[in-house]
Amino acid sequence: MQFYFGASVLVSVAREHCGGWGLGGEMGWCVGGGDGGSGRSRATIFKHWQAPAAGALFCVMGAGNFRATVQTWLTKRKFAKAKKA
Repeated sequence: MQFYFGASVLVSVAREHCGGWGLGGEMGWCVGGGDGGSGRSRATIFKHWQAPAAGALFCVMGAGNFRATVQTWLTKRKFAKAKKA
């Protein structure tokens, strides 16, 4: 769930700033750089860094928690097999 929430935040930020999946968008800075004729600079756009940072951190936490859960499950499974034998 953490990874899903992080990815959905990153997708919504991409849609807002890039107009979709980085295809130029309304601001034009996602592909070609510059302000795309919109009068907005990259500095103005990147003032709002909290949402992409939170999305990325949620993705990292989700991946780490998934890895820890799988490792725990494998370890318990190994000990259960050893205890049975």
